[in-house]
Amino acid sequence: MKAAYTVTGTHTPQAIRAWVREVDPSGHRSIGIITKPDTLAADAHIANRKLVELVSRRDGSYAAGSSAPDHGHHLHLGYYVVKNPTQEQLAQGIAFAAAREAESRYFASTQHWAAAVARSPHLATRLGTKNLRTGLSDLLVARIEEQLPAIRRAAREQLTSVGREQAALPPPPSEDALRELHGLLGRVAEVMEGHVRASSVMEEKAFYQKTLALYQAYGNKAVRSMPAFVVGRTLVTALSAADKGVSMLAPGVVGTEEGDLDLGPWLEGTGGTEADACAALDSNGELQRSLEVSLFPQRHMPLDKECALPPCRAVPAEVRSLRQKHIGRELPGFSPYSAVEELIRRYKGQWSLHALECLGEVATAAHELSVRVVEEMFERYPVAQRSIGMAFSDYMEELASEAEMQIKSLLAREDADVYTFNDRSLRQVCAAFQGRLKKAYLQCPALDDDGQKKASDLLHELAALNLNFGSYEDLFMAQTTDADEELHMIAACLAYFKVAFRRVADNVPITIRSTLLERLGDKHGLVGALLRHAGLDAGPAQDSAAAARALLTEDEALAEQRARLRDMEQRLRRALGALHAPSAAATAAA
Repeated sequence: MKAAYTVTGTHTPQAIRAWVREVDPSGHRSIGIITKPDTLAADAHIANRKLVELVSRRDGSYAAGSSAPDHGHHLHLGYYVVKNPTQEQLAQGIAFAAAREAESRYFASTQHWAAAVARSPHLATRLGTKNLRTGLSDLLVARIEEQLPAIRRAAREQLTSVGREQAALPPPPSEDALRELHGLLGRVAEVMEGHVRASSVMEEKAFYQKTLALYQAYGNKAVRSMPAFVVGRTLVTALSAADKGVSMLAPGVVGTEEGDLDLGPWLEGTGGTEADACAALDSNGELQRSLEVSLFPQRHMPLDKECALPPCRAVPAEVRSLRQKHIGRELPGFSPYSAVEELIRRYKGQWSLHALECLGEVATAAHELSVRVVEEMFERYPVAQRSIGMAFSDYMEELASEAEMQIKSLLAREDADVYTFNDRSLRQVCAAFQGRLKKAYLQCPALDDDGQKKASDLLHELAALNLNFGSYEDLFMAQTTDADEELHMIAACLAYFKVAFRRVADNVPITIRSTLLERLGDKHGLVGALLRHAGLDAGPAQDSAAAARALLTEDEALAEQRARLRDMEQRLRRALGALHAPSAAATAAA
């Protein structure tokens, strides 16, 4: 129903219809209520007749004797006529029942209304306030019954929507807060373990892959801190391309499989001396960038001449000067061991900075991971998120400090002594380095196919004289030079670092993994550590339970949303119950 117009008997039907058409053009949603019918004079027969005819017509009826719809009869829900008390009666305080009784007497005693009711008994249902109330109630019930299926459907849809929203929410806090806290911490530990150990249950292994990249970066920096020597026009290094894990050299870098680098292409326009080679290594930016890409060492020491290197890369003295400084009571032809030991020590102490840098980067990555995991697990508990996050950070610092102490101890032992038990490997590697260094010192040209054949023939001829040389390179070892002692020192230094490098390169990541990461992935140990750092592992059980309840205080916005959805669900269920039994609900309400 769109509108109910109240008009007095003095208003004409034309005026009534004009008003209604403004808001209800079809006339199906409005009811006309005519008041003050007693204002029409009894002898106004035409006006009274038209009013009676207007009210007497049924919804959708035709005018008497008409074969077409009466378009003048606009309101299909019809009209009601009521007679309210006069101002004088209201001033005298007339009661509601007395007013209704007076109204009934008016319609029964007024000639045109009484005669009309006698002709059309249904007209009686349109006269009086009581009939108006009954008619409106019946109409409201009818409209509600028409809309009930749609209302029920809409209510069920809303209830389903509320259910989906509730299902999307995390579960409410448990009554046993301490048990729930332990469960959440256990889940944190499981996720950390999966990331740290790259468990097969983890969908992505980005953290594990990142740590591998950090270990590789540490290894590359350690490689570049290895010893290197300029002998003639060759840069001789301790590690081969395979040792460094380099499959290709930078463009323009001509290196051997063993790891030596021919600097000849970079010495064009110079005298090609050892000093020129040092100058190119020191000042040629393109060469330096190529060496960095190919993981050649940053520091180098010349055999004969001291190079003008930047302070961060300089080696105080050339090898020849170093040996001369250490000559003591040795017989001629023997190298002083102290000279070799000092040469080795000059390249020690370089790994500590890179190792601790690697530890710091791994610890930072682990801390960032822990923050994400704690935020995810304790998303609905902001107090616990902050507290457990701080506990995790404290535990991380504890582990990182322990790992730092172990790494420093490991590298301090390495730097403090010159030792390897693998003497056989050291001898073999040292001999190989001596051959390479002798070739570099004598600047032996590379043999073409014809030269290789001649060399092979020469080796066979020497073998016939019982002079057996395993290779062409062995012939160089048989030659004596004025640098043999220095070349032996260099070979010993390179051999020692080649043997020692792998143990240091491996032990630093192993220490980080065992001391820091593996303990972050230990479920029982991690849960206990977090409880300890959060202050929940001491005191009576009831205190721990109270502390857990304080931590597991649900986010205020989430709690409000949960309460709002619960209230809406209850309201919708009550509404659906009433909609499925409207009569009973109406009776109860009355």
